[in-house]
Amino acid sequence: MIIMFLKYNYKIKKDDIFYKQIAYKNYKRLSWLAYFITVISMFHYLMDIKNFKLIHTTFLLISILFVILVNIKRPRKIKDINKYHSFLTYLFVTFILVMGVLKTYLTLQQREFIGLFIMFIVAIPIIFILRAFFYIILSLLSVISLYILSYHYNKASFDIFYKNIVLFIILIIVSSIISIIIYNLKIKNHLIDRMNIDLKNNKNRLELALSGGKIGLWHYNIKTEELDFDDSWYNMLGYQRYELKGNIETWKTLVHPDDFKKMTTALEKHIDNESECYEIEHRLKNKDGKWQWILISGKINKRDKYGQPMVMNGIYKDITERKEREINIALSEEKHRKIFEKFVDVYFETYLDGTIKTVSPSVETVLGYNNEELIGKSILDVYYNNKDRIDFLKEMKKEGYIRNYELKLLKENNKVIDVLINANYVYGNNNNPQFISGIMRDVTKRKDIERKLKEYATYDDLTKVYNRRMGLVMLEEKINEAERENRLLTVCFLDVNGLKEINDNIGHKAGDDLLKIVAKVIDNEIRKIDIICRMGGDEFLIIFSNCSIRQAEHIWKRIVKEYNRINKVKNYPFMISVSHGLSEYKPKDKKSIDELINIADKRMYKEKKILKDKLIDKKVRIINN
Repeated sequence: MIIMFLKYNYKIKKDDIFYKQIAYKNYKRLSWLAYFITVISMFHYLMDIKNFKLIHTTFLLISILFVILVNIKRPRKIKDINKYHSFLTYLFVTFILVMGVLKTYLTLQQREFIGLFIMFIVAIPIIFILRAFFYIILSLLSVISLYILSYHYNKASFDIFYKNIVLFIILIIVSSIISIIIYNLKIKNHLIDRMNIDLKNNKNRLELALSGGKIGLWHYNIKTEELDFDDSWYNMLGYQRYELKGNIETWKTLVHPDDFKKMTTALEKHIDNESECYEIEHRLKNKDGKWQWILISGKINKRDKYGQPMVMNGIYKDITERKEREINIALSEEKHRKIFEKFVDVYFETYLDGTIKTVSPSVETVLGYNNEELIGKSILDVYYNNKDRIDFLKEMKKEGYIRNYELKLLKENNKVIDVLINANYVYGNNNNPQFISGIMRDVTKRKDIERKLKEYATYDDLTKVYNRRMGLVMLEEKINEAERENRLLTVCFLDVNGLKEINDNIGHKAGDDLLKIVAKVIDNEIRKIDIICRMGGDEFLIIFSNCSIRQAEHIWKRIVKEYNRINKVKNYPFMISVSHGLSEYKPKDKKSIDELINIADKRMYKEKKILKDKLIDKKVRIINN
């Protein structure tokens, strides 16, 4: 029993959770057994104290020491042990007192009978309460055996203990050996049971994990060509186990024809030891006739003495959903790639230093460069003005994006184009901008149209001077300026004489040429601060800024002088003749635009009438002569 106790405590010191569980369960059994052994020793002492010898004293002391050790070295956290100690102590003391009293009044045979009876009475609750069945029964059998031997030789006397010490020692050794064997067998059985429970739990956990991840196990006997899958495989394909034969040929019939060759090739390579493991993705036909994707992998883990493969084990996984996502993504990417290639606008990505990261193929249409040629180069290479890059980044930093930003870029042939840019920052995990992505659109044609429309809205298409609408706007601004600065302003209203006759007799081209010459001469002779506009037909308006009517008349004489010079020098099919009328604006007069123009218009017609009358008189004189 001491050997058992020491072995049991050695196991606890190994800090193994399993042995701690054993210690917890067996401590109460050992403690009760220690008390029981002590009771036997005391019983022996009380039976015949006059013949008590050294060996029995030693046995009693060892038993008491055993009781002490069991209580001192008991496992921690066993709270239900303490309640038994007081009961055992009272029982032990009471038993000694009772036996001491009985020794005086009873015969030896009576004392022996009562002592054995009490031991059995004590043993029964121990067996039922603590289940120390093997140890108690073994001890009782030892005592009964000794008693039977003693009774056989000396008629119910314990003199056998004193007369044959060797026999006593042999019995003690044999009982101890049997106890140790039983204890070890119990420990081994407990270990086996525990391992079986752990194995079953691990298997259940593995199956649960595999089923959750749509993963299963398979086993392939290469020699017999038997192929065994778990139940998940049959459930995955919609079959019952009995519906499919468990061999390699059945599996091959389910494989998609397009995947069959690569599947068998990969399997043969691994069997021939040309690959470290077997792994492949392929399709299997389920019971509904649909194809399911699986990832299957395995490895040969047993070969015969000649190195030939015997057994192969592995796992499989249903990857149908993943493959469908991959196919959808691939189709989507192909669709977007085609859209990307046909995209008229240019998609671009540039690092913050201006290095081009990505650019769509449509850049070749817009700028004339191949997209791969531009990647890695600086965006400044295509800027018409490098300063525009600084302004662009300033606008980006304000909001983190930019909308409808106009830039001028250089094409490969150095032609300048107008582009419209929408861009934004792309941020990294640290919430700092990593690069700029955006869309660039060629708006050169639109800008050209806008410029032309602006010209049409501002200038006269024939003479290239301001048109009537713009002329009146400019006149209003000049009047406001004269009001603010208290300066004079003079307007000159013109009319080209004889334009209708030239158009009717010579042609409209000659009339157009006449108007162009009239406008060009005026534009050349007036000052830079002065403005000319065509009011319509054969009428023009000149705005003389910061100019009196007398100064304006002086400028007009220079214009007429140039017309006369052209009439003499140039051989045009027409004569240049222009009538004019001047009107002066003084801030204190507060004349309106209409009043100012009407005054000039009346004076112009007055001059025109004078010229017309002179021309009539000249014709009459010629006719009379």
